[in-house]
Amino acid sequence: MLFDQMTLYANESEKNQHNNAIRQLCQELSEDEEVIRPVYEEILLEMKKQARIKEFLSILVCRTIRDLARGYEDSSSFRSADAHGKLWRRNSDRVRQGDSSRTE
Repeated sequence: MLFDQMTLYANESEKNQHNNAIRQLCQELSEDEEVIRPVYEEILLEMKKQARIKEFLSILVCRTIRDLARGYEDSSSFRSADAHGKLWRRNSDRVRQGDSSRTE
């Protein structure tokens, strides 16, 4: 899903924090950013709505992404793990097939 960067991130510092987390996940999981970013941003948006302390969101989103990569079924309490998993697989399949257009 494409998000308005201004509404997703409160300021440039927060945007940098999450971009660094996305890059780290890409390296750690050997995945393309086109696979990680949409899932990360969707999970971030959901968690951000309920978070009281937003400084730790990158840690929580990264944990959820790692759980998805491992195939855990209970990886997200904010939305069904199945829905995030489907987004992950769809993005991964699209990148492997060479389609650079972004969906959702």
